[in-house]
Amino acid sequence: MKVNSVTCVGDIMTAHVVSVKKNDPVYDAIRLLEFEHISVLPVVDERENLCGIVSTSDLIRVTYNLQCDIAVLPLVSKSVQQSLTEALAQDQSEIMVSSVMTETVNTVKPETSLVDAARSLIENEIHHLPVIDQAGKVIGMISTVDIVRAVAYNMEE
Repeated sequence: MKVNSVTCVGDIMTAHVVSVKKNDPVYDAIRLLEFEHISVLPVVDERENLCGIVSTSDLIRVTYNLQCDIAVLPLVSKSVQQSLTEALAQDQSEIMVSSVMTETVNTVKPETSLVDAARSLIENEIHHLPVIDQAGKVIGMISTVDIVRAVAYNMEE
């Protein structure tokens, strides 16, 4: 594929999109990110319309507090450690995606040029853009890596 100023997002986007719902537990989002080897999940509503995005950066903020709590565990007895660990796990299972997601999401359409998508990524200091159709449903994702890959392969031709 020859990459030029008219190449569109739809030509190189990742079409296999894994998403979560607003009311899913954060724990499920973390597991999905790990299982799928990805760093961002679109958040969709009941009609599958985009309503946010949750990234590993969002989840780091949640887990930072957990790590601080876990750091004190060696300072207490085994029975207290077990009680604290169970309490921390319970707290994490009750946090919903809606409480950690970013609600304002920059998006692109499949017909958006790669140049415009790259500008959006740079100007907004982000690494992923959901690709949405006319109805607001997520049909793909494009990332800085996708654009770099497209340019790199173009340089070889």
